[in-house]
Amino acid sequence: MHIERLETKLAQLIPEEKNQNGEYTSLEDFIKRIPIGIETLQILIIIEAFRFTRKQKHELQIQAFLTIDPIHPVMIIFPTLTPEKNLQALNAITDTN
Repeated sequence: MHIERLETKLAQLIPEEKNQNGEYTSLEDFIKRIPIGIETLQILIIIEAFRFTRKQKHELQIQAFLTIDPIHPVMIIFPTLTPEKNLQALNAITDTN
């Protein structure tokens, strides 16, 4: 995996944690196991580091914001999506069924 602009320590921690405790099962699992800020997490989402989740980037971005700060979630506007698609993406992330 090609990781640019990540701190060296974090770039070492990600595979070490994976080797010690197994594959990451979801974005939320990754966030729980790796101390990471939203900016760095967004870089990983953009470079498709979470392909294994089979979720689209916009879904992962919403999930990242809701997971890192569930009390003050940031609504992201995706200009390429219609308002209905943005709402569908948000509902898909927050659906607890």
